[in-house]
Amino acid sequence: MRDSNAGFDAVGSMFAGGIALDGSNSVYVAGLTESTAFTITHGAFQTSCKLDSFGICTDAFVSKITFPASPAVLVTNRAPTLAPLLLGKTSALSMKVLNQGTAVLNISSVKFSCPAPSCTELRLSSNGCGSAVPAGSSCALQISFSPNKEGDQFASLTLVDNASISPQSVNITANGTVFTASPGLIVFAPQKVGTTSPPQTITLVNHSAATINLTITDFGGSGDFKVAPTCASIAGDATCKTTVTFTPSYVGPRPDPLTFTDVNNGRAHVNLSGSGK
Repeated sequence: MRDSNAGFDAVGSMFAGGIALDGSNSVYVAGLTESTAFTITHGAFQTSCKLDSFGICTDAFVSKITFPASPAVLVTNRAPTLAPLLLGKTSALSMKVLNQGTAVLNISSVKFSCPAPSCTELRLSSNGCGSAVPAGSSCALQISFSPNKEGDQFASLTLVDNASISPQSVNITANGTVFTASPGLIVFAPQKVGTTSPPQTITLVNHSAATINLTITDFGGSGDFKVAPTCASIAGDATCKTTVTFTPSYVGPRPDPLTFTDVNNGRAHVNLSGSGK
């Protein structure tokens, strides 16, 4: 690679022949230079450039490029969605804050905010980060969810710190419900295209005293999974069993999330998976 400047000097040309990185993230560039104004460090093996027969200075160089130490933040679960939870129960979600930089991450604030009345159900239950996270270390923040009504709940978590990109924000979604669906995952054996699999059973349980009315949403949209009966209405404290079959229309895998929703926006999910052959 030939560069007439390359950020080292402004006189002559340089030919970079190699590059390396050490354990402290310093970069070393080695090559040849024709510059007579190349910066020379104290104690260098050779302090002046000798001219060749053409009157050109050509010499080897090694340059060390260092970067100022700085923190770098990675927050896991950047858009977390908690699984639907029965009213009166409590679940928790842990998020890690990783300092992947080379300097201490100084946290000035951790703000948890939510619109009313979500704050009575979603909250920051544990802050294990404090005010500083050493380079290469991590800490944990824990969100708890205790629904007392059906429907979606929303909150946001914001970290303000000394990282170059600050603040970091995380949006949190949770759902309170009065019914459950099991199992949460159904995997069908590979099925020949155009043929129908044996049925698999889904059990829906209404944990409330009132009747609930359900609709089914097939977010995969393949149309290859069929649910019958739909369990459109389940009496209080009752159970409804339905079945799902798989009829692949083409060869290949078919992931398909299935969601049951009641009139109060309570939900239950069943993930379907099959493959046409």
